[in-house]
Amino acid sequence: VSTQSTGSSGINAEYGKQMSEESLSYILQSDKLKADESEVLNAVKEWCTVNSVITGSSMKDVARKVIGHVRFSLLDPEYLSLVEKENELKPFIPIRLISEAWRSHALQDKDSNNPQLRPRAGTLPHDALARKLARSQACYAAGSED
Repeated sequence: VSTQSTGSSGINAEYGKQMSEESLSYILQSDKLKADESEVLNAVKEWCTVNSVITGSSMKDVARKVIGHVRFSLLDPEYLSLVEKENELKPFIPIRLISEAWRSHALQDKDSNNPQLRPRAGTLPHDALARKLARSQACYAAGSED
């Protein structure tokens, strides 16, 4: 994960896997992170997976100090729904964080003093994210027809 752009996402997966918990937490608190929140969540999930294997701890234990810095309220509602369903199968995100995200969506909360609601430098509008997901699904479908 990087606050500097490393391509379109701003996330450097290989470097991020080697990052300490303290460094990752620090970066995840930044509004300057040049990544959409779905990319941030995926990078955190990958970091947790790698560190879970290395330490022999559960993903939930590894994620404990970093997952709270993911801004779930910035996720598109459709994507948040997928995250919630995946978390039911492989729980590592505290239910409270997902519930708070749904609450902010329902209330259309825009409190800029709340860091969980502040967009990052790379935050995409929900409609742009939906288009990006649709394009990636179309590319995947086209590739599977071969």
